[in-house]
Amino acid sequence: MMEHRLHARRAADFSVRLVQGGQVIAIVQAIDISSDGLRVECPDVILNNGQRVDVDFFKSGHPRGIRRIVPSMVVHAGPNAVGLILAYDL
Repeated sequence: MMEHRLHARRAADFSVRLVQGGQVIAIVQAIDISSDGLRVECPDVILNNGQRVDVDFFKSGHPRGIRRIVPSMVVHAGPNAVGLILAYDL
């Protein structure tokens, strides 16, 4: 089955925190990103299609720290990567 994407993706090289219920459930490496989605390496926790998870874009080492938490939904959970749609209308 071919995946349909609305926006072009660009390679990514940063980590994000996956958060549920205010708790960090995993820190994963981003693979690529678009204006409405993000593909990350598989976390050590199981994620399922349709599951909601917050993506915490963070940068440690900044004097004030940087955080941007965006709601998302799992749209693809495969053996090599997880696809998330960002700013999912909850």
